Amino acid sequence: NNIGKNEQDLWLQDEFRHEWADCTYAEVHTGHLHQEILFSEKGGITKRTNPTLKIIDKYEHDHAWSSKKVVLAYLWHKESNLREIFYLK
Repeated sequence: NNIGKNEQDLWLQDEFRHEWADCTYAEVHTGHLHQEILFSEKGGITKRTNPTLKIIDKYEHDHAWSSKKVVLAYLWHKESNLREIFYLK
């Protein structure tokens, strides 16, 4: 499913109405970019981009792109939301 950037903020509410009504926290996690980014909190959804695990290739090197090459693990608490982000190499 290819969702445009403008539609990403509302797809959870539209596609999963019953689940949305019951949820306390909503986050959308995407990948591909070479750095961690907290985009925005819009419409009750936090959007995060996680860094890539991929090894830098020639094209990326030639464009001076780098990568943390880490896995992010998120720890949520039922009542106090996001508690910790772990950076696993």
